[in-house]
Amino acid sequence: MKSVILVISALLLTACATTSQGPNEQDLAIRQYIEDNGLQEIHTIRDFDNPGQLIVNRRYIIAYMRKTQYLFEYAYECKLAELGTAGRPSDKRRRSKSISSGTDTFRGCAVKAIYPITYPQAEDLMALGRT
Repeated sequence: MKSVILVISALLLTACATTSQGPNEQDLAIRQYIEDNGLQEIHTIRDFDNPGQLIVNRRYIIAYMRKTQYLFEYAYECKLAELGTAGRPSDKRRRSKSISSGTDTFRGCAVKAIYPITYPQAEDLMALGRT
């Protein structure tokens, strides 16, 4: 019985070790775009109230307001961003009208980095997300 448990434990550990998800091709292309275009990471956005969103993929999302757009990088692949508001947990923020990377969530997912972007850059990033 002990040997069966040991074999099953070893198989489960091996499966966990081999299924870690690294960056996919879209993520690598978006990361390259960020570097090639010199996008500068910011830590906090103030006056961040009720933005719209465009989903680039499960790792990146574009939040937009009247005249500004931001590329958000999640800390991990996040399926919650694709859910409607009813199925998604509420955001966790230190301040109600601002958002910070490293501590806050957006659409239920932990924000790793925030990049201010232009409208043409948003279009480029959306195209990369469709590839």
